[in-house]
Amino acid sequence: MNRLPFVVIGYGGHSKCVIDALNQNNIKVHSIFDVNADKFEFLTDHDIKIQNIPNLQWWADHPSKTIIAIGSNNVRNEIANRLKGIQWGNSIHPTAKISEKATIGQGVYVGVNAVIQPGAFIGNHSIINTGTIIEHDVIIEDYCHIAPGSIITGGCKVARGTLIGAGSIVIPEKHIGEWSIIGAGSVITSNIGSFKKAYGNPCREIHSLSK
Repeated sequence: MNRLPFVVIGYGGHSKCVIDALNQNNIKVHSIFDVNADKFEFLTDHDIKIQNIPNLQWWADHPSKTIIAIGSNNVRNEIANRLKGIQWGNSIHPTAKISEKATIGQGVYVGVNAVIQPGAFIGNHSIINTGTIIEHDVIIEDYCHIAPGSIITGGCKVARGTLIGAGSIVIPEKHIGEWSIIGAGSVITSNIGSFKKAYGNPCREIHSLSK
């Protein structure tokens, strides 16, 4: 069975990790698009010229799998909404350990040495970054970014669009609301609301974010 060619949207630091994981799985990247392609006047390390994101007709004419390789949760959300109906693909590094009883959505990146345990759910266009541990029965909703080295323990829920900063720990059964930002190194010992910026050990809500 022939694989569809793979398309990557975004060419920053995160994109390099996404492309590397694809290459490690012997998946060739066909095209790279970016929202600011005009600033790139060179070929990438992969001899692919970066182009502006085309309209939906391009995907109709070029069947392919696509992943949005941009760290910003808001930007991934905006682009995915613009490109509704295309086929999304995942980039999962071969060193990641994912239970057969976990559920992985579409357009997801799972980084080096990440662990996803049984019963976990990873929503569409989410990032599970390097060395992150997602324990049993955790729900990570769409457009989340769990930064490197974070540990989300059993039964937690991270709602849509939330960023968990590097090295953070969420103790069991806690809920973090949508579109919130948790600072690096935080220890979440109580629920955090939606549209909040919070950090610390223990983690405290600092102020509200605009919706």
